Amino acid sequence: MTGKSKYLALLRAVNVGPKNRIKTDRLIALFQELNFSGVKTYIQSGNVIFDDPESNRAILTDKIEKRLFQEFNNGVKISLLTFREMEKIIVDKPPRYGEENEKYRYDMFFFINPLTAKNALIKMAEKEGVDQIIEGNKVLYYRILKERMMESALFKTMRTRLNENITIRNWKTTAKLYELMGGTGTNATN
Repeated sequence: MTGKSKYLALLRAVNVGPKNRIKTDRLIALFQELNFSGVKTYIQSGNVIFDDPESNRAILTDKIEKRLFQEFNNGVKISLLTFREMEKIIVDKPPRYGEENEKYRYDMFFFINPLTAKNALIKMAEKEGVDQIIEGNKVLYYRILKERMMESALFKTMRTRLNENITIRNWKTTAKLYELMGGTGTNATN
């Protein structure tokens, strides 16, 4: 292990509803206790940026999830991404994605092992004229027509066990997280 890599840990279902409440200052302290450096968070939905020399994602994921369980006894799962993966997600976004904010809502679906974007896409449905799902590298780009949100085929999918290994961030949050990791040029407008 040489040098440090920048990572983004996306905690699933944190501070949504009454379960899995984690205060930001405690979350930062917990990551610092794990000897990660450069720890910072963005909004209170479980987004933690940190640096560590470990390059094995499985080791890092296990270390973080075990510590979260010890501290909060809640079984929070994480999706762990590197700076390069986040950069590819931003650079490879579909044309005009995130640009028609009055008309569409834009969300990013991130996956928790063993689920992958490819496997999830097979099980997800779209309603023509309402939602659109596009496969990316390690993510699905999701766009929904705001005025017809309640017709989305995705609501049915999200009530299945598939949802247990998905964590969602909107496009604006995703772009901001990339920026906080040191990336530039996102043009996120929603």
